[in-house]
Amino acid sequence: MRWAEIKRAVEAQEGAEIDDKNFTELIHHLVKMGILEKTGEHYAIADPIVRRAVEKYLR
Repeated sequence: MRWAEIKRAVEAQEGAEIDDKNFTELIHHLVKMGILEKTGEHYAIADPIVRRAVEKYLR
């Protein structure tokens, strides 16, 4: 997913807007921690087990 798609999904889930700067910092921290990986303009959950758990939760 792209940054904007992730942000919209998180805001929809939380029911509140998130400041762009704070959200960008959060995404960058998740990349640094190895939780997310960035390829071009797209982000993905790095660990396949965590990815499956998140996908299951979001259904």
